[in-house]
Amino acid sequence: MTSGFNNSIVAGSNNLIRAAIQSPNYVPGVSGWTVKKDGTVEFNSGTFRGTVVAGQFQGSQFIMNNSGLFFYSGTPAAGNLIAAFAPTAGTDSFGNAYVQGLLVADPASMVFPSGATNERTAAQMLASIGVPHAGAQFSALQIFGGSMTTAGAKDLVYIQFSSGDDDDTSDANLIFRYVDNAGVSHQHAYMDSTGFNIVTGSVPGGGGGGTTPDTSYSDFTLRTVTATGVTTQLGSTFTFAAGDNTATTVYEYQAWGNGTWGSTQQQLNVAYSITGNPGTSNGILNTTFPASTAFNWHMHYWFSQLPVNSAGSMNGTWEMNVSANTAAAQAGTSMLRTFTGASIDTSAAFSFGMNAGWASTTGGPTLTHRGSMLTRHGN
Repeated sequence: MTSGFNNSIVAGSNNLIRAAIQSPNYVPGVSGWTVKKDGTVEFNSGTFRGTVVAGQFQGSQFIMNNSGLFFYSGTPAAGNLIAAFAPTAGTDSFGNAYVQGLLVADPASMVFPSGATNERTAAQMLASIGVPHAGAQFSALQIFGGSMTTAGAKDLVYIQFSSGDDDDTSDANLIFRYVDNAGVSHQHAYMDSTGFNIVTGSVPGGGGGGTTPDTSYSDFTLRTVTATGVTTQLGSTFTFAAGDNTATTVYEYQAWGNGTWGSTQQQLNVAYSITGNPGTSNGILNTTFPASTAFNWHMHYWFSQLPVNSAGSMNGTWEMNVSANTAAAQAGTSMLRTFTGASIDTSAAFSFGMNAGWASTTGGPTLTHRGSMLTRHGN
């Protein structure tokens, strides 16, 4: 028997005795395959029918290991980590720091969750099932803006995407809400099968700081006043939510229309109205126009409330212009007044409007409302 091995690959103990075995066309990183004595292998491709267990997978621009999944802009290196998904915070082998959870770009860009005490959790952002009433369900996604308070979800805005109820009693909808400093959620607008809707009677508040864009509301309901006194509504009435105003809030109210002076000249009286209670009336003299003159009118109020509490008072100014409705030079007059100390509880909801009336109905004078607009200025 001849001893030893001819062109041997493994020794008697089944250990690889050569430095490596490889295909004839093996070129490192280019073609072929190799199995090295130290356990390193290189293949072009392969199919595994069972489980593959590895400490790390690495591509040209990513690494996946027990620490997480890491993506780089180019060959993995220091300073080019662009995304990471990891169970715990740490530092990769190149010195790039990452956070627990999802990191996109860098810690100053998008980090969720960041661990901040005032941050909404994933469970709070996604409310998968709601129960509007017995026997019905809907699904919803809520997206919250940030809150700078650390004592819970306060002074923030969010939108809610809701499906229709599974018993078909309500439509899918999109809701816009504000959570105030007391933690109370207020719905200000929504969109459903009827279109986009502003919540009726609500003038949104300015919140806790910053600049609030001017907000305007309008109404074009026709109303004609033929009665006496100043208890009849002429201009539109707009309702404000409790606590709507701040120390820098100013409201601007305008109303306009036309009328007929009547075959017998009568004085025209007007007054603002707070929550249905008319203020002091002021009048346009009966001799302002000849009998039966057709005329146009415009009322303009500016007012604010101070202090902002249950003992607040309204202060402002108003101007009413009336002019003859003729093609020639128009005769007319203007009345300017200021008012102070009108008592109002700004911690409760209130309304503002305009009343009017005639000194007498003799001669059939009329005053018609064509439109009103309220604009909220400031915070």
